[in-house]
Amino acid sequence: MSDFRIFSPKDPGEEVPITFDFTDDLNQGEALTGTPSFSNSVYRGEPDANIAAMSTTPAQIIASGTKVAQFITGGVDGNWYGTKATCQTSSGRTLSVGGILKIIQSFLQKPF
Repeated sequence: MSDFRIFSPKDPGEEVPITFDFTDDLNQGEALTGTPSFSNSVYRGEPDANIAAMSTTPAQIIASGTKVAQFITGGVDGNWYGTKATCQTSSGRTLSVGGILKIIQSFLQKPF
């Protein structure tokens, strides 16, 4: 796992795509194949009973087989989540790329 991302924070009410770039891990002529898997866990913060619901659609391979995209929603305000995409390659290898996502409720939505 050579690429690690710190994603831009998102509001708990937003649904946003996050993208994992596998380019640096792929050999020349190799591409991502199959159905990628995606997982997340609470890295820092409160327990999240709905963590499985954060992934709203199946992860997809994009960008000519070099990236995996996943839509994310929800999350607990103030939590940091560890995220990871795992995918097979055309040469039979299994690769994973991880990242960190912070959930922050937008200032205008917070009560004063």
